[in-house]
Amino acid sequence: MRIRIEGTTQETAAAAELLREVFNVREVSSFYPNRGRSTLGRVYVDVEFARPDTVRATATRVEHPAQQVAGTQPKQLR
Repeated sequence: MRIRIEGTTQETAAAAELLREVFNVREVSSFYPNRGRSTLGRVYVDVEFARPDTVRATATRVEHPAQQVAGTQPKQLR
């Protein structure tokens, strides 16, 4: 998937770096300045949805070790 980011050189660099937290970034293009006297431009980022190094974890409540946090069992109402 290709994402277009528009802004200043600093903004586009920061946004491209933030995308690395969510996506597997394959490539980031050079900064392309907009026409005229604009200080803005654009960067194209090629990404994949799934990151191969994604970590999945489960947690246990400290005060109730038998209960899982965000478990799949529905709670029973009293």
